[in-house]
Amino acid sequence: MRRNHISELIGSLMFIHGGIEKKSNKYLNDYWFLDLDKMRWMQLDTKGQPPPPLAYHCSTLVLPTEYKLHPNFSVYKFPEVPSRVEHSRSKNEGVFIYGGIDSDNKIRNELRLLKIGKKPLEWCLIKTKGTPPDGRVSATLNYFEELNVLILYGGKCEDQSISSDMFICDLENYSWNKVLIFDRSPADRAEHSSCINGKNLIIFGGVNKNRYLGSDMYIIELELWNKKKKRGCIKENMMNGADDIKSMLKNI
Repeated sequence: MRRNHISELIGSLMFIHGGIEKKSNKYLNDYWFLDLDKMRWMQLDTKGQPPPPLAYHCSTLVLPTEYKLHPNFSVYKFPEVPSRVEHSRSKNEGVFIYGGIDSDNKIRNELRLLKIGKKPLEWCLIKTKGTPPDGRVSATLNYFEELNVLILYGGKCEDQSISSDMFICDLENYSWNKVLIFDRSPADRAEHSSCINGKNLIIFGGVNKNRYLGSDMYIIELELWNKKKKRGCIKENMMNGADDIKSMLKNI
């Protein structure tokens, strides 16, 4: 039994990595796959150096939607999809992992990848450019397919401060850029949740140094990011509590 691990769905497999073992409080670096058709846990062959024991890290799956929805998709072999838009493809596709805290209580800032698409799967430590974020724990990482970028938001930093910073990593050249959010900036937060819906990043919940955060939902409009000029230009909207959320759901 474990907590504070990561988990991603890859086709019919659920992937987990790391976390803290319940009884011993030991930090873990093992990784497992659950076959959801057979409900059987297994370990697939990998090469390369896996991450160290980690907890409180974040992850996202980088994979074109056409692959995710294709009936012949396999973690070892991608289906032929003639209609795919090639510019949207990342150099490497798989599970990207950022940050976390290791067994020496060190907050990490590496970007790692479990590369899928052929056997064996491969662990990679990604060399990035630009100005990377500080080490983070309890942040969120999302993949915005339209621009082929990773989005890191919030989390607890190495100096123990809670952040509301947002960073974008361009997967064409693995370059980090800090993004300016205008309008109302969300409160500093960690242990929150986030997801991509269309062209928006939706952020909900979390904690800061003083309290649990309320039920306000923040919507960050990603289409305003200027990828060519590497400039942050992100607009933020806020939905206040349950009434606004109910109104939004009625319109879906």
